[in-house]
Amino acid sequence: MNEERKPLLAVTLGDARGIGPEIIEKAAASREVREAADLVFVGPSGAGVTVTEATGSWTPGGSAGDAGRFAGRAIERAVALALQGEVDGIVTAPIDKAALLAGGYSFPGHTEMIATYTGRKVAMMLAATRPSPGSKSPLRVVLATTHLPLRDVPAAVTSAAITSAASIARRGLIDWFGIAEPRTASLTTNVPRPRATASPAARSRRS
Repeated sequence: MNEERKPLLAVTLGDARGIGPEIIEKAAASREVREAADLVFVGPSGAGVTVTEATGSWTPGGSAGDAGRFAGRAIERAVALALQGEVDGIVTAPIDKAALLAGGYSFPGHTEMIATYTGRKVAMMLAATRPSPGSKSPLRVVLATTHLPLRDVPAAVTSAAITSAASIARRGLIDWFGIAEPRTASLTTNVPRPRATASPAARSRRS
């Protein structure tokens, strides 16, 4: 009997100065990972991982701009491989946003890059837990906003943003996870008012 084909995944190394190459090297050595998928490593040579698709040549001690440029190229190449049908999906290691900017990219993170390179309006992060004992399914979480300074979040969490995120998440749960009737809950910001404090004069009168 033929075994089911394992998925082929493009794995980007992330920032060559960070933990990405180390994590990827350990993952590649894991029997559990090898049994689950075949991997194509995308990133610069010289970063400690033998790459399948080289996006440059990294020299230890190189600049942030070089690290960001190679990381950005790796994401570009991984997305291209997926769009061409040469891989079934992509896995991305951590990048340094400041280095990405120094490398000539204007994106604040992975999600915006992937949305642009795939020609989509939005790319969404979905985080999930393992099912707890007695639970039928894991907790899955999507974000209505990404890569914003905290001070800008309250204004960005609008009814339209929440509705859009919920609608996209629901469609994904139906199409990709086979959940016929997904149930969703919405969590939003709760910015407390500053607690009132007595004036210096009032505190003086109390003492």
